[in-house]
Amino acid sequence: MSGDRFIRTMKAVAAQINPTSEITDMVFGVVTSVSPLKIKVDNRFEIDSDFIILSDNCVLKSITIPAQTISFTAHTDSHSVTVPASTVVLWDNLIVGNTVKMLRCSKGQLYYVLERVI
Repeated sequence: MSGDRFIRTMKAVAAQINPTSEITDMVFGVVTSVSPLKIKVDNRFEIDSDFIILSDNCVLKSITIPAQTISFTAHTDSHSVTVPASTVVLWDNLIVGNTVKMLRCSKGQLYYVLERVI
């Protein structure tokens, strides 16, 4: 998973660090392309998917709620209502123009996209 890769990278960086070097810093970017994924960082340069790890908040996540029949009694009459199945999108994929919050790691060799900025 992307989280595991991120943790491994952070541990590798921490193992090589000296007191004066930087571990990570937060930067902002704008999605300029989704296929292939490219993000313009701080309006200065563009990175591609080789340098990007996406958090779960930046990829399509949805849940399906199964159909249900609900029975109830109102006064003396019994009723039932069938609610159809539905899919709820929790997070959507990134799209061109999204502003994203990222952690810059390994002196800019890796960027972990945390979330969209709304």
